[in-house]
Amino acid sequence: MSTAIIFLDVCRILTFIGSGIIIVFLVIHLKSVEKVARPFIISLIVLFLFEISGAILNWVFNRITEFNTNVDPLDPIYFLYGLGYTFVITSFVYLIFNLEKGLFQNPLIKKRHFITIIEVPFILFYIIGFIILYSLKIPLPFNLFFLIVVGVIGIQSLFFVVGFLYLGIQSTGLYRRNALLVVLGYSIRLGANVGSAVTSYFINQESWTGGMEPAYTSFAIAALFIFIGMTITSYGLLNLYRLKKT
Repeated sequence: MSTAIIFLDVCRILTFIGSGIIIVFLVIHLKSVEKVARPFIISLIVLFLFEISGAILNWVFNRITEFNTNVDPLDPIYFLYGLGYTFVITSFVYLIFNLEKGLFQNPLIKKRHFITIIEVPFILFYIIGFIILYSLKIPLPFNLFFLIVVGVIGIQSLFFVVGFLYLGIQSTGLYRRNALLVVLGYSIRLGANVGSAVTSYFINQESWTGGMEPAYTSFAIAALFIFIGMTITSYGLLNLYRLKKT
């Protein structure tokens, strides 16, 4: 086993442990918050629970297939591929829904849940499409899958980066600081996701010429930064929610 793979496995395990600790903290914190704030805390728990579930499934899939998504649809491992990314792309949905009505004043976002309405069709298209293709034992087209994931991430980025940047600019003091902290955290996660996605794309298009060792290292670093970004984002959101209620 190469050093790069060991490094990747260690980084993955550390992020799993870190996410587990945060979930336990949020569950304990859930008991002490007001009833009105519980949906927000639950949405953070769902975020980390779905992210860690998707990451574990993808880690198992990638370790078995050596990061090759061109798997025979008759192979049971193929199901992990679709299920893992289903967890990942749905992890932010409930959180965004709660943040729209909890932190934003624009009626289009607060009452009509504009961002949620836009992102849900992308997710449903992916889930329904995967179920149909899996039932028919047809491989999921990687390019189409890639575009759907990019679309979902793009919509979520619009919400967290542009939306909270606007909140930060319009506010002052601690509220501005934490809004910008959310932007920073999500930007870190976004950058790590983009880097990992680009590497995966070139590997699956068989145009990756750097060898797998650098790829494994880049995936390991991306996993760490995704976790760091999510932690910073969650910390900023918790502070914003406290400030909103005071």
